[in-house]
Amino acid sequence: MQLREWISHYIVFKDAIKKQIVDIQEKQDVILVREKGGEKTYYINTDLTQLLKKKNKGKTYYVCLNNKHNVGVLLRYWETLIDNKQLTILFVHPSLNEVWMISPTTHELISEKESLKEGILTLHKSITVMD
Repeated sequence: MQLREWISHYIVFKDAIKKQIVDIQEKQDVILVREKGGEKTYYINTDLTQLLKKKNKGKTYYVCLNNKHNVGVLLRYWETLIDNKQLTILFVHPSLNEVWMISPTTHELISEKESLKEGILTLHKSITVMD
């Protein structure tokens, strides 16, 4: 299953109980979700580096593969990412239906700087790694 197809199913699955989704618009590398309480934008690319180029406002999700490269990008650009309070990054292994996610702003508030890299690498390794 491709990353875009996987996240599309994931969005619908996550809403199965709450039933908040009003409309979903799917484009090539973007899924716009309109919910009763607001909108969410999912930017999709296997490479997190490409997602960092996206202009975003409002509740934003970057969806990428769970691999060493993307985790390295997360760590490299951490200081920039923590400024976006509405950003969540999903690291996905589509063929095994596994995902972990992180909201850099929130993570920055609750974690210790000294253990940031170790904690993120632990999250990365918590699902089957695609390296």
